[in-house]
Amino acid sequence: MERGKTDQRRGERVSEPISRSTIRPGSLPSPRLCEASKKSKPTVSAALRVILKPPAPALAGSWANVIQCSRSRDLFMSPTPEDLTTVKDDMIAFIEGHGMSRFHGYVDYDEVQCVMWEMGTNPDGWKDFVELAKTAGAPFLTMHAWKLEREELDELVQRLHQSEFSDGDDVEDARWLRAHVGKVGFLQLGWAYQGSMFLCEVSTDWYDRYQRLLEVSEDFGGIPIDEPDQDDEN
Repeated sequence: MERGKTDQRRGERVSEPISRSTIRPGSLPSPRLCEASKKSKPTVSAALRVILKPPAPALAGSWANVIQCSRSRDLFMSPTPEDLTTVKDDMIAFIEGHGMSRFHGYVDYDEVQCVMWEMGTNPDGWKDFVELAKTAGAPFLTMHAWKLEREELDELVQRLHQSEFSDGDDVEDARWLRAHVGKVGFLQLGWAYQGSMFLCEVSTDWYDRYQRLLEVSEDFGGIPIDEPDQDDEN
């Protein structure tokens, strides 16, 4: 009997016998693979799953610590803290550590010739100023620290409230400064050399605002008032 031909006696088609030689390895899929292919759906590639995979809890905690440390470092490197009391104590210890004395006094720009030290963005630039004074042979440094007192602030608020040249915003700014009562807002270091005073100053933002309000209250809003001369009186 030949393969693929009909059996004349029975009228049925005889199937061709399959020998082992006709079966090739891998020609028939595995039942497990067929079942898995039916259930399989389009998925994200392995590389993309690694990218989209959320970080592990331990790794997320590590990133949180890094962010927290970076924020703390930014706060630590702030050049203008709200209270300069700690900076004042560091100045005193640093000056005494260099074997120099301190003269408590304020140097007025209008009285003597002064040269200002540029701090830049370095909050510890005053240390270089002290070391330069030591190198120049200065026997001592002048030092002045200003602290906001409640009596001074209340007097400022009263003058601004009674002034015709100040507005409501100035009064509110002065009242806002009550949160800084008792804090050190200004520091000045100085030393003399060949007839000039070299000064280094550190101030807070709220101290600069206080000085502006003080000028407004004293100068009547910046309008100069001329005093009569003797020729005008005559």
